[in-house]
Amino acid sequence: MAKNQGNQLPPAIVANQNPTPRTSSNEV
Repeated sequence: MAKNQGNQLPPAIVANQNPTPRTSSNEV
């Protein structure tokens, strides 16, 4: 089940793990 949940993670979490250059620029 844990593996299934990991695959079904919401896009928001995926974005956090793989932030776009824009997000990086904003953070800096």
